[in-house]
Amino acid sequence: MKKRLALLVLSLLMANIAFSQITVLFTNMLASGGHMQLDSIVAENVTRSWTETLVIL
Repeated sequence: MKKRLALLVLSLLMANIAFSQITVLFTNMLASGGHMQLDSIVAENVTRSWTETLVIL
């Protein structure tokens, strides 16, 4: 019974990690103090070797 409970808890934790979302907020300021408009953002995960480019329309 304890093994089944531990397996269930472990499975739920792994599913939570696999389907979790990360929200990142940032701004970019120019040296003059103004804001810079971005046309794309590149996110890279070096531990899993993937890159995703988000294009802002």
